[in-house]
Amino acid sequence: MKERAARWRGEFVRLLLLEGCARLACWPVAAAAAVLALDRLLALPMAWRLVLLVLGAAGWACAAAVLVIAPLLRLDWGVVLSAAEARYPSMRPYLKSAWDLAGRPSPHTSEDLRRAHLVEAQARLSGLPAENLFPWRPSGWVKTGAAAALLGGALIASLSEPAAWQRMLAPWNDPPLESFVAVSPGDRVCEWGKSVAIEARWTGRPRPADDLRLWLRGQGLSWRRMG
Repeated sequence: MKERAARWRGEFVRLLLLEGCARLACWPVAAAAAVLALDRLLALPMAWRLVLLVLGAAGWACAAAVLVIAPLLRLDWGVVLSAAEARYPSMRPYLKSAWDLAGRPSPHTSEDLRRAHLVEAQARLSGLPAENLFPWRPSGWVKTGAAAALLGGALIASLSEPAAWQRMLAPWNDPPLESFVAVSPGDRVCEWGKSVAIEARWTGRPRPADDLRLWLRGQGLSWRRMG
């Protein structure tokens, strides 16, 4: 009996882990894709990105506690045996009572009656099919999350740039301007008074809504806007 119950417990733990980890793996992909898309479209300020990062991390930790950690901490033999009795109603009068009598004999039950009950329970257990008592069937949350993760993965593939990931995962450490702007002709020494064509354009993502503006400053002079 203990061997069968231990197998059921292992199947139940595997069911909890598969369901919980599948949810924890799918939905963050969709959330990351949504944040990357928003940042690309709106160029989110640092404060917003920091709040989203904190809320995302806290939400994932709470979900892990609710979906995986708490059920495992609450798991006991009573939960497993109740599920087995629900699956096999014929075992309802025998399973839990036999488990209790096998672990701690009752002073109100004679030894002969206890042994007879255990023998009957074991015989009925032996007649049960050797099947997985707790097969995993993905819930609606997992199926929806998997679809969202597939769409999010496709979106991430199109938005996957180092600067974009840095803005999302390390919002306090914004990439330098040079990673978003290409300036030509770059460093160049020119004769005094000779005209120079300077061109700058946005290259990185997300692209800020404002246009680029050129400011110049001579030695010992203040900045002045050109054009």
